[in-house]
Amino acid sequence: MEIHRLKQLLAEKTMEVGFFQRCLAKSRGSTPEERRKWRDGINEQIREVMFLQGSPSEDKCIQLRCLSMVLHYNFTGDAGIETHQVARNRPMMTRFILAALLALPGSLGGSPWDKVPAKWDLADVYRILQDSPWSPAGIKLETKFTSRHMDPQTGLVTDAPVNSNNANPVRGLQISRSKPQPAVPVFWWSSKTIRLADQRLRQLRNPALTAEPLRAEDLSDYVLVIEGSEQLRILRDASEDLHDTVFLELTSGTSLDLESVSFFDGTEQEEARVEFHFPREVEGRATIDPESERIVFHCKASAKMPRPGHDNTLSLRAEFRPRAMRVHGVPDL
Repeated sequence: MEIHRLKQLLAEKTMEVGFFQRCLAKSRGSTPEERRKWRDGINEQIREVMFLQGSPSEDKCIQLRCLSMVLHYNFTGDAGIETHQVARNRPMMTRFILAALLALPGSLGGSPWDKVPAKWDLADVYRILQDSPWSPAGIKLETKFTSRHMDPQTGLVTDAPVNSNNANPVRGLQISRSKPQPAVPVFWWSSKTIRLADQRLRQLRNPALTAEPLRAEDLSDYVLVIEGSEQLRILRDASEDLHDTVFLELTSGTSLDLESVSFFDGTEQEEARVEFHFPREVEGRATIDPESERIVFHCKASAKMPRPGHDNTLSLRAEFRPRAMRVHGVPDL
């Protein structure tokens, strides 16, 4: 994942440097006509970037136009006439402007979810589905159920099966922080961004589907999804009541209880998944504040009928940050 992020960052910065190189390449000569053509060339580069991004946010439009102004006033002077001082400091200003561009927090490439979904490529889709505000990929606390036995003669706790029939069971949890990304994908499915990315991925895998429009309707509930056939097996056949073991931990310290759960076996095009539905309102009051800093999804289950050689338990927590779950500044929950 880190390698992917570094490659993506490098691609974005390469795009930014290329943008400036193309703008600077427009600057040739010192006559008014040549300077006018240079400014027109910069505006042409801005329009090209806007077209490639589909529908850039207002912040990115402002950023691009500010860069155009910086180039204009630093290289031609306030009156549009290149002075001796400007010409002498041109190399230094070039390096300064390029360095400032690379330091900007909002890159010209932007986040994939700020682009038109139909223009998403595989890198964009996997970024959304694997490491975005709607599919967090940070380090998470993973727990695994353990079942050991206490030897009646020695009093020692062991996982050895010897004399287990006569031994007292000792249940517990094995905790690990070693994996940077859980093997179980968890999505904020009621987000249009996630569902559009899922559809776009199917289009990219099967070009015959590209003619189909991408659509994501508003859902009446908040829906979170766990994908995977093994997870589906465990959760569908859970020995626990999922209404007791699946919930959202809100910023206020309260919890939002599970309303319903549905199971989807999957097809050739779609992964098997389990959908967890949470109410958007309780007694006429919104259950989740879009400005919340943090919401934690908790899920725990164990299969009634364990399969030898398979993981038969599931216990995870996934942290979401609603404040960051926005597209063009609009909450997408």
